[in-house]
Amino acid sequence: MRDTEAPKGPVGSSVGSSPAIVTLTCPLETPEAYVPPAAPPWPPDEADSLMPSPGFVTDFCYHMKGKESPVVFNIFAALFALSVMSARRTSFRWAVGDMFPNLYLLFVAPPAICKKGAALGIANRLLQELPSVLKPLDPIMAAEKRIEELNSKTTPEYLYDALEPKDEYFIDPNGNTHKASFGSRAYVWAAEFVTFINAKKYNSGLVDNLTAFYDCPRYEKTGTRGDGQRTLKDVYMCLAGAMTPGNLQRSMPEEVFSGGFMSRCILVYQDIPTHFWPEPVQFPEVPTTEELTDRLAYLAFVTRGTYDFTPEARDWYHAFYVDHQSALVARGTDSNDYFARARFTQLVIRIGLLLRMSEYRPGLDVTVDNLKQAKLLLEYVYRKQKPATDVMDAPQENRDYMRVRRLLAKRGSIDRRSLLQRCSAKGTLVSQVNSVLSQLRQEGLVTFTLNGRERDSIEPSTSTFEIYKWTGIPYDEE
Repeated sequence: MRDTEAPKGPVGSSVGSSPAIVTLTCPLETPEAYVPPAAPPWPPDEADSLMPSPGFVTDFCYHMKGKESPVVFNIFAALFALSVMSARRTSFRWAVGDMFPNLYLLFVAPPAICKKGAALGIANRLLQELPSVLKPLDPIMAAEKRIEELNSKTTPEYLYDALEPKDEYFIDPNGNTHKASFGSRAYVWAAEFVTFINAKKYNSGLVDNLTAFYDCPRYEKTGTRGDGQRTLKDVYMCLAGAMTPGNLQRSMPEEVFSGGFMSRCILVYQDIPTHFWPEPVQFPEVPTTEELTDRLAYLAFVTRGTYDFTPEARDWYHAFYVDHQSALVARGTDSNDYFARARFTQLVIRIGLLLRMSEYRPGLDVTVDNLKQAKLLLEYVYRKQKPATDVMDAPQENRDYMRVRRLLAKRGSIDRRSLLQRCSAKGTLVSQVNSVLSQLRQEGLVTFTLNGRERDSIEPSTSTFEIYKWTGIPYDEE
């Protein structure tokens, strides 16, 4: 498919900053989705039934057969690749303004279990290779799909640099110059999400900005005290990260839970492996990564534009919306999953749109089957994530842990009297301070010293003269 002759004109010369883009002529042949044999050579996965209509998502999942990444991770990794690729050139018609299919995803599993980052790593590879596939076909389209990747070590300052609105100029074969405006676009792929979003970075406004970017504002003013204020235009942000349940419970800044950020994330949780492969297996005839990149390139052309419901899909969504919102109100705001569920109806549209984009067929219609598949997939994820969300049901404990940890990391060492005074002023009880100190001692992050001698106990003493010394990474890195 990559040998297809490039079209003779600047196919993308009309690219602008508006999401309402005229569909371009696609120079690539329509792919045929992979169809597995009646008796596939791989074992079943409990989430196989969640795979949608044949298309890019199913091709991605079959490519991942023979690897230990669970199918539910593979589905959402494929959706993430589509989400980033769309780059604000795909939208859903919404009465209050177009809705974009950007996603914030967190893959959560115990350490060294379920290969949390494997599928997202493949998705990232496809996104990085996509521009080179598109360049001989249409250099403007290639530039459009060259989205800035941000990793675990990205600083807030670099985030702002990456989101600077981008304009590029192209010269067609006739010597005419064309301007293409791509706006403020980036995506985060953080293999270690807690490294990306830690306390120091929050102090620079990272969490607040990511929360605001989720809604893809047309204009957004942001920046740092050192760099001054910046104006972003046509923001498009996607985010995917991997982490353990322990990270979620102990190492996330409290502001992540209190400012609306987590309610915007889809938390995909897997607690046990679905199968074991001592060595990865590449089954014959399943799509290769090169073929997946080609198919993503095809979708880059045919999915641009503004989608809308079919009449049947609109009727189904209206009935579903009323039923869901009524049940949500009946459960009350005190229910554990209220705030996550409050965004459920819009997520059904976003995922439904991405599933429709995944199909190798023209058209801008979201069908009732797309919405039902999206609802089924999200319901599965919400049921599975309870063990992970349970650790979020104790925000006070999380806040106390992070408060004591940050104070020790910043001060280097502190006596018990000063520590208790500072924590008491923030509402943290002595019993909770003791619990956090004991946990930090077991983690090897702090030592206890009394009367000049280091104590072996994992429990702090009651003496106000006891000294707590931080032995973890320095505060600037913490």
